[in-house]
Amino acid sequence: MKPLKVAQITFLTSFLTGTFLFIFFLLTHEIDIVIFSYFTMLFLTAANALIVIYLLIRFLMKAESFSTTWQSIALIFLNIPIGYFYTYIVINIEL
Repeated sequence: MKPLKVAQITFLTSFLTGTFLFIFFLLTHEIDIVIFSYFTMLFLTAANALIVIYLLIRFLMKAESFSTTWQSIALIFLNIPIGYFYTYIVINIEL
């Protein structure tokens, strides 16, 4: 599979899962959702980190296109500020 496709699938999976859990929390205000989201976020962060490592190794071993590899990594890193934003809102609502 092409690196950009892997990054797109990873980005969409992480983004949609996080957004669904965030909206579900906003609708219910259940602390159980926050706890479940925390562990889901840990899992998705680890999965994203593994994909970034995979992309870097693939780039180094196969000399993939520089711009395609970095586009893929940037796409995955785009989830970081989104996750911080969701976390910031949840913390301010709960406190």
